[in-house]
Amino acid sequence: MRTIAILASALLLSVSLSANDQAKKKEISKADYERAENLVDVLYQTDPGIKNFLDKSYAYAIYPKIQKGAVIVGGAGGSGLVYKKKLLGYALCGYSELEQATIGLQLGGQSFTEIVFFENEDAFKALKKGKFELSGQMSAVALKKGAASSAVYKNGVAIFTFAQKGLMGELSVGGQKLTYEHAEKK
Repeated sequence: MRTIAILASALLLSVSLSANDQAKKKEISKADYERAENLVDVLYQTDPGIKNFLDKSYAYAIYPKIQKGAVIVGGAGGSGLVYKKKLLGYALCGYSELEQATIGLQLGGQSFTEIVFFENEDAFKALKKGKFELSGQMSAVALKKGAASSAVYKNGVAIFTFAQKGLMGELSVGGQKLTYEHAEKK
């Protein structure tokens, strides 16, 4: 089991290094912003309990479309927008990339939405410093009616996924890495 964890970590590191080499400064478009706003509404309609996390979280990152594929070794990635709580709701504060690597019994491909809630300022600072990695022990809750009511923060983070399309069968270990870039004011 330890060998699998080491292999997954090595794969995650290699995916991260290649993505950082190709990374370019990106501006957040109005279309991206509107898409993320609409997705929050869709997630709320799917499970109104998500409002509890929106009310109590310090910040959240939403990744509208994450693509995932695997044949024993798997990878996923997507771009997202980061919102921080202000006096009257949330305001866009940054841009984020999500990278995931897994190894194990897995086959298929899928796309999904992910939303990561940061319970407090310390959890959010870890994202901003680029030191935010989710291990195999962190788990995401598949968002469906009633799922948010039983979800809890782990290490200051709560993660929800919402399947879009595709089929994936997996029994694997791995991790996710999130990066952050401050949004430029226009």
